[in-house]
Amino acid sequence: MADLALPDSDGEWTPAGELALPGSQLASVLEPDALALVDPEFVAEVGARNLVAVGVLDGFAVLRTEGEEELGEAEHDLDDENRWYDAVFDRLPQSPTPPMLSGLIAVRDLDLVRPDGWPAALQLLADLPAEVFAEAIVSVNGEQIAVPSYTRWWLSTHPVLDGRRPDRLRHPDAAALVGLFEAADVGPETLRVLGCLTTVKDVLADPGTAIETLYRLGEPERTVRADLLSDLYPRLATALADIDVTPPERVRVRPELTVDRGDAAVLDAPYLIPLLRRSTVPAPGSAAAVADLLDIPLASELVTAAVTSTVGSISDWAAVPGAPTAARRLGLASLPGRIAWHQPLLVTGDQGVSWWPEDDLDHVQADAGPAALGRALAWRHGRWSLRAALAEAFALPNDEILLSAEDGAG
Repeated sequence: MADLALPDSDGEWTPAGELALPGSQLASVLEPDALALVDPEFVAEVGARNLVAVGVLDGFAVLRTEGEEELGEAEHDLDDENRWYDAVFDRLPQSPTPPMLSGLIAVRDLDLVRPDGWPAALQLLADLPAEVFAEAIVSVNGEQIAVPSYTRWWLSTHPVLDGRRPDRLRHPDAAALVGLFEAADVGPETLRVLGCLTTVKDVLADPGTAIETLYRLGEPERTVRADLLSDLYPRLATALADIDVTPPERVRVRPELTVDRGDAAVLDAPYLIPLLRRSTVPAPGSAAAVADLLDIPLASELVTAAVTSTVGSISDWAAVPGAPTAARRLGLASLPGRIAWHQPLLVTGDQGVSWWPEDDLDHVQADAGPAALGRALAWRHGRWSLRAALAEAFALPNDEILLSAEDGAG
């Protein structure tokens, strides 16, 4: 019935599905002449309810398709449809067979809304069924993957909130993103239809938003939660690995501190900290990738040094008090290797350090304590995350049974 030709206000005959009802809420939010209006005299003669029943629009039209279709192959005359397909493909794994979209539900004519009509338009959209905004399902390699619906994607990537894109705003409940993104100042019904950021996963899913986040991290006026900053650069490096990104001029080194890129480095060897004259960007486990993303050097590229102090004595790691517990925590029967004791431990430039690895020998300052021993051993065995646990083993050498019981309780 939407193809039924009806008289419009210009005296032409137009399909019902391409006509808006005069005086309707939809007509009030659209650009002038975006859609033709039904002839007012014909509305009075036939009745608005009957016209809506045959397809004349008094609210946003919803397109629905049934069955599966190859993602990106069908055209439905939706604004930015191909951009939505690209955004969906960005979220999918590689597949030898084409991804299949399980039906499409999408709101038409979003691009026809006037800039100042969006507050009312969002109210109209909020009245639509929840299924319009539910995630679309794409089948890939026998797996069903949920992706943003066309409608939520379109709304999130266009300036529908006072000239701002919802995907550059956070959901008010997204505490992890406080300081990095401003909260969307809208009610819960409007939030339901928008694609505001709720998690770090949302930030990383879209390359454009990920790049925006990279630059926001370098903006001095922002702050970032410490627990987020500790892994955000590595996750951005992974998300943007295949994208050519111009690095930001400033990078964040502390939750509240940014520095010029030329004053920063990525720490890839923690024993270099006393010798490094630059601020360090947090990049646990991903130093090389983050350095490449930000186009800044690794600490090991800036610092070259060697032990210059005299060795006081050398012993086996296995002879150090607490070694049995440390070995067990490393999954070893006993600790291999040797340790050189210094007082003080100096490297090139008479710089004092607490520990320093060298070939098959670990140098440690004699009075540096368990923390230095734990770090030296963790680095030697490539288990940096265990440094605190190993330091505890050396701090409590007489409590091997108790520490073993505590480890078993976990």
